[in-house]
Amino acid sequence: MQCYAEFKQAYKEAFAELNLRLQFELETEKRVEEYRGVLKAKYGEEVKRRRKFNSRVVKYLPGSFGPLMMLEPPKYEVLASESVTLLSGLKLGGGAEGNKPDEEEKRGGDTL
Repeated sequence: MQCYAEFKQAYKEAFAELNLRLQFELETEKRVEEYRGVLKAKYGEEVKRRRKFNSRVVKYLPGSFGPLMMLEPPKYEVLASESVTLLSGLKLGGGAEGNKPDEEEKRGGDTL
């Protein structure tokens, strides 16, 4: 009987643990989405700023400056380090085949 009681307790604790892990992933995913928005906005501001500068100043610089001054700002991505998470398993229905995320899920969203 002791083994059954331990099994029952382990099962109960496993569900509580899975809930904590899911909450962590949901909160982290929310923060990542917020930060993606910040990065996207910053990128747009920088593109605008560079273009404005270039339209004002580049025509007065030597031609060799042109390629350097026309560079766009770098883009960054915020990704999960693991391609299969608890959330992706739940979204895809779980199981061995269900835990394989498509390319969009692997990337975790938009490129910034």
